Amino acid sequence: MKFKDNVELTKYLEKNFDKLREMTYKKYGGPSVYFHIQSMKMLRKCKTSGQYLKLLKNEHFVELVYASVASWGMQRMGGLGMVDFEDFKEEILKNKVNLVKLSTSRLSKISEVEKDILGDIFDRMEIMKSDSRLVSNSKLLHHLLPELVPPMDRAHVLKYFHKHLSTKNIKKERLIFFDIIDKYRELLIDLKVKPKNKYDFDTSEIKMVDNALMGIPKDKLTPKKKKS
Repeated sequence: MKFKDNVELTKYLEKNFDKLREMTYKKYGGPSVYFHIQSMKMLRKCKTSGQYLKLLKNEHFVELVYASVASWGMQRMGGLGMVDFEDFKEEILKNKVNLVKLSTSRLSKISEVEKDILGDIFDRMEIMKSDSRLVSNSKLLHHLLPELVPPMDRAHVLKYFHKHLSTKNIKKERLIFFDIIDKYRELLIDLKVKPKNKYDFDTSEIKMVDNALMGIPKDKLTPKKKKS
């Protein structure tokens, strides 16, 4: 069975939400989970914009995020990969003003003003040595704004939600970025996702949805072809 539309996908997620997340939790481990959880623990301690700004300047926190993004598939030996750590840190700091503005924003209630600010961050942030930034920026921004930006990967999220899996055009990448954000927002609302502490990897409402999507067999994530 493959999903013919988002309605079918939503029904499947609603019925299997806990089971799918459990499958993801059993499948993934090691650095990709550890560094993510540790960085989220530090972020959750921030109660004010001042504390959040201080966190963005915290070397240890940035190191955890750097390791998380790398272990989420952004660094492969012999490839172009990520920029060096000092450059990575600078990419975060040059966007610190806008990041602070969005530090308490939630995807389910995102406004057009917040979208404009997020779009400005997306356009300015470059953490890869290659020209493509959609996947890498989404994974970084999820660690900095976990209740606002979903992580996007080619194997699950892009494969289902968008047919254009590869593009190096920043304008097209931005359109895809916000298209997927809107689809995640619909899922959050339709599934009525509430924070749970069942799995350590469920670090935000968005990550709960992402973990459920990652638990779906890949053959089901390819939308059915419409009959001509």
